[in-house]
Amino acid sequence: MKQTLRQCIGKIAAAAIVALAGTVLLVARWAAARPLWLDEEMIALNVRGRGFLGLPGALWLGQSAPLGWLMLERLALVVFGAGERSLRLLPVLFGIAAPWTAVWIGRRWMRPAGAATFVFLITFSIWLTFHDLELKPYSGDVWFGLLLPALAAGAIDEASDRRFVALVRRWWGVAAIAQWCSNGALLVTPTTAAIVAGESARRRGWRGLWDNVAPGAAWVFMFGTHYALATRFAVHSAYLRSYWSVALPPHDAGVLERLRWLAERFIPFAEKPGSTALPLVFWVAAACGLLLGLRVRRGLALAFLPVPIAGFAFAGIGQVPLWERLSLWMVPALDVGIAVLVDACVQRLQAGARRRRWPGVATAAAGLALAVAALTGVVRSTWRERDLLRIGGSNHALDDRDAIAWLMARHRPGDVLITTRLAEPAVWWYADTPIDDSSRGRIQHDGSPILEAMLTPSQGAACDEAGLRALLRGRPRALVYLGFRFDDQPPEFDDVLLRRLTAFGTMTGYREFAERGRVAIFDLTVPSRSPFASPLPDAPPEDPRTPLAFCLRLVPAERW
Repeated sequence: MKQTLRQCIGKIAAAAIVALAGTVLLVARWAAARPLWLDEEMIALNVRGRGFLGLPGALWLGQSAPLGWLMLERLALVVFGAGERSLRLLPVLFGIAAPWTAVWIGRRWMRPAGAATFVFLITFSIWLTFHDLELKPYSGDVWFGLLLPALAAGAIDEASDRRFVALVRRWWGVAAIAQWCSNGALLVTPTTAAIVAGESARRRGWRGLWDNVAPGAAWVFMFGTHYALATRFAVHSAYLRSYWSVALPPHDAGVLERLRWLAERFIPFAEKPGSTALPLVFWVAAACGLLLGLRVRRGLALAFLPVPIAGFAFAGIGQVPLWERLSLWMVPALDVGIAVLVDACVQRLQAGARRRRWPGVATAAAGLALAVAALTGVVRSTWRERDLLRIGGSNHALDDRDAIAWLMARHRPGDVLITTRLAEPAVWWYADTPIDDSSRGRIQHDGSPILEAMLTPSQGAACDEAGLRALLRGRPRALVYLGFRFDDQPPEFDDVLLRRLTAFGTMTGYREFAERGRVAIFDLTVPSRSPFASPLPDAPPEDPRTPLAFCLRLVPAERW
């Protein structure tokens, strides 16, 4: 007994140390509670503003997420509050579950070298783990993309028919529940279910297929319920279809054009979310490992091999976008291939050396070199993006939390708040502004208006100052937040906005937050001494009379 336990511990020691290191780092980053950013704020506003009964249906701000995941997030908010730690608790728990599931897989199917390799890939591949610390459901996609095929592999490798049937039923039960918390769980199910049903038929004939009918019907019922309550609103959303059209083949593309489109995605996929600096090596190593696994790790390879094939097939027929974070559920299967290649080559290298079978040794060494190169590519990619692993700090070069807190501490009744469209969620969230149908995010709790700033080309004509004056008339001050504005505004945005506002008052407060965040306060009751001159501290000298290429336009903010 003691010898068996010692062997088991020795087998997974390196893998467990890697998983523990990843867990400690993730928990430390979670505890640092960096501020939310745009994508997280938009989900958080739905969780805060809709309540449990309001979460089914089309979400605000063009968002979508599995209903069970949203319900759990709402529960965390109610129980633990609306802080960053409570909101990110569920993604972090999924992020912790993935490497420890990998440890279990390594102990079950691999030797120490393969297990440690696999756990490292699951724990430290930069884009695979990036969303563990984000208020989004993608860390669940990674975990369930790993767990469901692994449970199926355990059933396939079970020798006892009675135990096999029990494991098949367990797999269906986990799959039925998991789809409520992860889109990846839903997407990995069809091919894995086909493998499970096929193995049932191979082992037990018609009786084996019948074993899948009742649990399969339960899964279908759960799917239909979830589809009716939530999924259909995302599937039929014109906004989401348009937004993700870049990640789908052209609607009218033929078969050859779709195949060409898919072929062009192999390299970008390996880079992100595959997390490698050597994409071709990554694909070859993963494919070799999964194909070799059909001989040496049959259940494991049989369960995981169809996953990336299905992902590309779903994209090819235009049903599932093939894009970075939306494809995370496919990556663990490829990591399994690389780990199996390491495991099998190390075993054959050792056996061949003992028996002096040098051709086999050479083949195993070549395979191991390929796997090491693939692992090196992942290490290089993670090292290149190592800043993403920092503890605390800003988020996407912004600190919405401190910036809005600074403004709200200086806010007075009657002030108008001006920001950009994509910074509005930051204002709504951190200023605790309601965006339900009663106000739709137009006003703060005290009735002060929120205005959205945008620029339009002046085309040499004079800008409409009367419209701006009408919106600002009677307001003592304007509070400005220059938050998320990277891809929706021209580079001149900050300068033009602040220069235009000097025509209506004097800037009495200014501060920068993180790398890109700026806040300013304008006293609209005190005329500026230098109208249209840039008030930015680092602005170069210029003639304030020089016409600007853009005109400022202000409109009431509104939830979309």
